[in-house]
Amino acid sequence: MSSDGEASKAFWRRLREDKCEAGALSIPTIPASVVTLHGPPRHALGPFGEARLLLPIGVSETIPNLPSTAALAVSDCIYTYRGRSQRFLDIVCQSPDLERVFSEVVDELLSRVSEGVNALEAATSTLYDFQELLIPRPDKAVNFETVIGLAGELVFLSSLLDITSEAIHSWRGPLKERHDFRRGALAFEVKTSSRAGNHEVVISAVDQLLQPTNGKLMLVHQVLEAVNDGNISISSLAAEVGRKTADPKLFADLLEKAGCTDPDSAVWNKYSFNNENQEIYRVGNDFPRIIPETFQGGSLPRGVLGISYPIDLSVASALRLDDIERRTALQEFCS
Repeated sequence: MSSDGEASKAFWRRLREDKCEAGALSIPTIPASVVTLHGPPRHALGPFGEARLLLPIGVSETIPNLPSTAALAVSDCIYTYRGRSQRFLDIVCQSPDLERVFSEVVDELLSRVSEGVNALEAATSTLYDFQELLIPRPDKAVNFETVIGLAGELVFLSSLLDITSEAIHSWRGPLKERHDFRRGALAFEVKTSSRAGNHEVVISAVDQLLQPTNGKLMLVHQVLEAVNDGNISISSLAAEVGRKTADPKLFADLLEKAGCTDPDSAVWNKYSFNNENQEIYRVGNDFPRIIPETFQGGSLPRGVLGISYPIDLSVASALRLDDIERRTALQEFCS
């Protein structure tokens, strides 16, 4: 097993060069040479090409508290493998600058598994050993798209908290789940624009506009105009949400997982905004979208690892909620 991360880097390089296919798992992966009690760990990519390791674990295994930082996301997920559900510990490097260190982490984790260490124990010990190296520099610049994207989600979260202080549990965006907000079979996906009249939003994954099973999905189009001395900033939104939520600690943890370790820092408050407009659309068969069923066999063509595409919301005006429908939808989501 390589000690400098070269083995894992080679696998992710192959995935990015389209030299693999989905095979028995429902997403493209490359199995590692080591094997756990539940199968081989698998190198994969996140929705934006992030380096990722899927560590197979048992259905009844309890996941311990694992160290995570703004650059590292650890979650419990299930994928279909050979027609059956397979549970994985999903470990994703969210900072390209730290991918070299993450490669070393993964190689070391797999080395411990090859020596007979239980997969979850290997993950726990390795992540704790490397956690300080996986903390990004706090002064790292944050681009405009990241700031306005987080601001849009926080504006919507704040509106949900006006209905119930427990709505913080519905914010799933920082956990890299399919939809930004999810509660039971209801989900909201938030897209934020910086200019009024701009009806174009970008969909970042083939399943992003797929409804929950037997559920409903709404798309929130939030318009935040960037202005000097605007009344909305990450700092002001974080303070507002912190006052409203029933679980401030959970909110702080979610902010960190979203990459915002210090919502009052200069890098996160370089931009400020005014709230121009918010519209909500029903997402269904009449909505402009690409979903797995769009493709023959219900999966992406061979060698295609992901899809990102713009849509024009002006063609979905008939699906836009009016004020009464909007209030009803939010109340239903929060009930």
